[in-house]
Amino acid sequence: MIRKSILLLTISVGAAAPQCSTVTLQFHCLRRPAVFHLGETIQAELTFTGTSRIGYSLSGAPGPRRSHFPLEETILSDPQTGTTDPASRNPTIWVGSVLGSFWSGAKPLIRKIDLNEWIQFQRPGRYTLRAVSQRITSCELKSNAEPIEILPSDNQWESVELARIVGVLASTTGMTRLLAASELRYLGTHDAAGALVHWYLRLAGGEANAELRQGILESEHSDIVQSGLEAALDSGQLLPYTIADTLAALEVRREFANRPDPTDPDAKQARSNEYWGRFSVLKNQYSARIRQPIR
Repeated sequence: MIRKSILLLTISVGAAAPQCSTVTLQFHCLRRPAVFHLGETIQAELTFTGTSRIGYSLSGAPGPRRSHFPLEETILSDPQTGTTDPASRNPTIWVGSVLGSFWSGAKPLIRKIDLNEWIQFQRPGRYTLRAVSQRITSCELKSNAEPIEILPSDNQWESVELARIVGVLASTTGMTRLLAASELRYLGTHDAAGALVHWYLRLAGGEANAELRQGILESEHSDIVQSGLEAALDSGQLLPYTIADTLAALEVRREFANRPDPTDPDAKQARSNEYWGRFSVLKNQYSARIRQPIR
């Protein structure tokens, strides 16, 4: 039976942000005990609660997905060895910030998330997770420790899980298919990388396709996904309209992977301009190779 565990987060109150003392944050793990397979979807819930009716400025509007821009929430792990932030495999260069939003505090602000978007496990073991949020302007909210256990790699479970996900992708539409695309995105195996390419090419348009594309951009098997997509360009098959964009993103990332990230704002902007200029060139080159109309 699945039970919900509510973890009350503590608050770091700074002199410049007295309103922090009026906010709490709860982290709900949706499975107890918190035991998961490698690559299994880990669902959670973040709830902001205001103890007064003072309005709060938020860094971005909370949604179910992780933002491309400066991160409002992070998940820390002890030990760090054996874990990775999937965003580190998709280091798209962004310069700018998201628009802020407003929350009155009169009702709890609830955010449902997949922890897999913030942290993915590469080794079995017992870990302690801590959540940190900077979504409330000038506040930093820190959680207590949450233990989690990741089971050793299980080839049979991975095969059954992949077959189940593929069956859903092949037979459904809408939110059910989107959830299956997320599960495939997180699975992380060699075979799952190949399936990401196959279903990205087959399911054109819609949220599921966008989720599969995100899985391709985050995949640790970048050689598999990039070569698979490049082969499709010359196959004569109908292709999703984002394929040139996706390949350009993979290649420009590879080219910039070992280049230092400057801290000076002008140098950072110049690097961003160079990055997106190169992206545009690559996208045009890939577009020219497409032999059939895109879908």
